[in-house]
Amino acid sequence: MKMKNMAYMLGFKQKLHAGTQMAGTMVQELDGTRLVKVLQESGCDFMFIDCEHGPYSYEKVGDMIAAADFERMIPIVRVAEIRKEAILKILDLGPGGIMIPAVKSADEVREAIRLMKYSPMGERGFATFKYYNNYCDKPAREILDAANKAQMLIVQIETREAVACVDEIAAIDGVDVLLVGPGDLSLSYGFPGVKKQPHVMAAIEKVIESAKKHAIAAGVHYGDLDDVLYWREKGVQMLMWSSPLAMIHKALKQATRELHMLEVR
Repeated sequence: MKMKNMAYMLGFKQKLHAGTQMAGTMVQELDGTRLVKVLQESGCDFMFIDCEHGPYSYEKVGDMIAAADFERMIPIVRVAEIRKEAILKILDLGPGGIMIPAVKSADEVREAIRLMKYSPMGERGFATFKYYNNYCDKPAREILDAANKAQMLIVQIETREAVACVDEIAAIDGVDVLLVGPGDLSLSYGFPGVKKQPHVMAAIEKVIESAKKHAIAAGVHYGDLDDVLYWREKGVQMLMWSSPLAMIHKALKQATRELHMLEVR
């Protein structure tokens, strides 16, 4: 099937908008095609490749995207910044979408859409024989329209300024998900790391309500599974838990403690 990856991208986005809850994680320092396969076999619906805090080259990101079976798991990339090269090169590698971090205004979101969408929605540079469309030979207009519909824009809400204008952001054509970064959000409100501080909790509730109001999806990313489960019960659709490196550390730390206790006995 030609352009099958974009068909799976579009289906994933449509499920999110319809209220289906999806689970995944953020890959931040580990890498490799085998890691992608393990996440996929573990049941992740999506994975984020972190190019904001992660050390990944374009080649490495491309390899990880190509290792994913889009029918089972959608790879998404958190770009480093809203800049032509940072967005354009990543999108040409073929992810299901991008997430822009540390947004503070609706104008920043509009700029991201200008860079990521083809005309008439934006001004993305023409490139049609790429992995994102499975190197198909369909007419250019068909490819560009399909990309505009399929590749998602996730806006990370992690500043007080973004919360203040979240309704304006959610109303922008092309925004698919509002995803809360609670760590930076708590820092922005002056309570670094205090996850359940009332102002921060109220801000997250406001983001979720804005997403509902504008018929798009809401998301959260927490290191503790209990926090993710809490917001799942509040109806959040994009549920992101921890990172593989943190998962390994936590599990290994617990296991070695138990093994050392057994050795003492």
